[in-house]
Amino acid sequence: MNAIPSPALLSASKTIKSARQRAELIRIQADALMSHAAVLETYHRACAASENEYGAESWRRVAHHTREEAELLYTRANIIESYIK
Repeated sequence: MNAIPSPALLSASKTIKSARQRAELIRIQADALMSHAAVLETYHRACAASENEYGAESWRRVAHHTREEAELLYTRANIIESYIK
């Protein structure tokens, strides 16, 4: 039996490891966006409490868009992980 793994197995192993690392990085980025969206939501509530309608609406839109981007990143990470399995 040969103790040296074949290049094809090494390549597949590297590809899987690389994909896992990419998916993990994307999830970390999505988590950061989600936490940022929570902060933006507090700005929205503060503006709404001070009866600043235009500011409240702007912060609400920005927070919503940030959450949507984070959800897209989570979806991308899930797709990458589904190819690994």
